[in-house]
Amino acid sequence: MGQKRGQMSYNQNYKTSSTVFAMATYYPNKIRVFIPTMPFSCEDRGVNSNACDIASEDILKDDSNLERSLRRTKKCISDYILCNPFELFITFTFAKNRQNVDEKRAQMATWLKNQRKRNGKFDYLIVPEFHKDKLSLHFHALFYGYCGRIERAINPKTNKLIVQNGQKIYTLPEYTLGFSNAKQIIQSEESANRVAHYVKKYITKDMPTFFNKQRYWVSKGLKLPKVQYNPEPWFRNFKPNWEIENDFGRIMEFNIGANPIIDAYWRKYNG
Repeated sequence: MGQKRGQMSYNQNYKTSSTVFAMATYYPNKIRVFIPTMPFSCEDRGVNSNACDIASEDILKDDSNLERSLRRTKKCISDYILCNPFELFITFTFAKNRQNVDEKRAQMATWLKNQRKRNGKFDYLIVPEFHKDKLSLHFHALFYGYCGRIERAINPKTNKLIVQNGQKIYTLPEYTLGFSNAKQIIQSEESANRVAHYVKKYITKDMPTFFNKQRYWVSKGLKLPKVQYNPEPWFRNFKPNWEIENDFGRIMEFNIGANPIIDAYWRKYNG
């Protein structure tokens, strides 16, 4: 967990700068194009996988470092979720000493490490959250490729299988530090968008942070979308599948699979 466990670093040294008139982000199922209201200066990065280091709003809005940091964190988490086929959404709670934040962080890190040793490598994204008392800690996690034991959760009072909002609830028996509540994630773009929207709600100014103020942890090797500054203006010739315009600029999304020309640009820069 933390930087040693795969948190990506975006402090790269770029040699030149350029004026950015448009920015294209290549996701697995779509291309998102951002046209800022006012062009901005930025390091010349060509096509890269560092989609997390800038949020569109950051280039135009003058607000606090905390607010900008929260927006970048939300964007990065959303990008990870949209680019990786997470299968489980899990909440981990603790039975004892829930307010000892450092101890719980260490216990969660140790459990993840042990699970990888026992059951093989799996990918994860983890966000910590305080309970309503603002002191007790629990974790929300997304897993992909987890091969440990997973069982249907049973209500101890009624001895019946637990179902919440029509979804079957599972538990991870190998997690013995408290309770685990797991739900399966449907593999679709719509489902990924819903999960991303839900997880981003945990990113607040009052959330717990660890490892030099990091707000989330990811396993090494998770994919990120590629970003291209000043792409060829192909997007001017096609109607987007979705768009929005605000004070910051115009955002358009073009789905893959509907137009062979758009697909060709996606393959060219996402290969």
